[in-house]
Amino acid sequence: MRETAPGAAELVKKYNEIQKKHPNKFVKQQTIDWLEVLTDFEKSKSEIEQGIKDGTCLFMLGSEWDILRYVVRQCKKALDEAYENTKKK
Repeated sequence: MRETAPGAAELVKKYNEIQKKHPNKFVKQQTIDWLEVLTDFEKSKSEIEQGIKDGTCLFMLGSEWDILRYVVRQCKKALDEAYENTKKK
């Protein structure tokens, strides 16, 4: 689980309050879930298209740490399954 920097939650709250008061001063952004793109491309494409229709100007991809964590988990899963399969034989 990712640790949150001290004061980050309060900063996000203030940002959201300011954005609500002045919506035309902020770029509308949407985060693209890279794992969802890999597992359900059509759904991701549909969500991105809807974001464009809704006026999203900035699309962000999840961080490289998220990608690295996913790859490490998949490698561990493959190793664990290979080990278990080998023990059964």
